[in-house]
Amino acid sequence: MPSNIVPWHFDKHYWATSSSENMLTAFIPFHDCTEEMGTITMVDGSNRWEEIGNDDSTTRHFADRDKSQLEEMLAVNAAHNGVDVRKVPMVIPKGHMSFHHCRTYHGSGANVSGRPRRAVSLHLQDGSNEFREFRLSDGSRAFYNHDSLVRETSDGRPDYSDPDFCPILWRH
Repeated sequence: MPSNIVPWHFDKHYWATSSSENMLTAFIPFHDCTEEMGTITMVDGSNRWEEIGNDDSTTRHFADRDKSQLEEMLAVNAAHNGVDVRKVPMVIPKGHMSFHHCRTYHGSGANVSGRPRRAVSLHLQDGSNEFREFRLSDGSRAFYNHDSLVRETSDGRPDYSDPDFCPILWRH
C-alpha cells in the first residue's frame, strides 16, 4: 500500500513569521532515495514564480488540507506565471542530499518499494532572518513550532539567532 505521500507545498508558507525570502531546506535521505520510494519531487523553476495574493490558508500544514486543493493551488499558480508544471523527481544516492529554496514547490510520491523511506530535513536561514508578526485573515497571529522553542528577544519576540536551536553553520 502506498505510504508517505507529501502533497505539493513550499516551505515559506510555513515560515510566514520569518522575514527572509532566502531560506533553504536540506533534504537528507538515509538510503538511496529512488522514484520507487516516492523520492522528493521538485517543480522546476517554481522558486521564481510570483505568488498569487496572500492566501493565509497556505500557512496550514499540508497534512491538514485536501490533496486536490494543493494540486489546484499548484496549477493555478503555474498558470498565473504563464508556465507549465514540470515535476522533477530527485533521485538521491545514499550519502547525498538535496537543497531547495523556500519557495520551491515540492512533495513526495507514494512509496511502493516495500521499504520505509527515511530522511531528515534541515531548515537553513540567512543571518538577517528575524521574526516578523504575520496576521492571518481571522486576526490571529501565525505561529510556527520553532517560535516556542527559541529564546525571546528583549522585546518578547522569538529570537531566530538563538544558538541552541539556530546554530551558525558558516560565516562569510
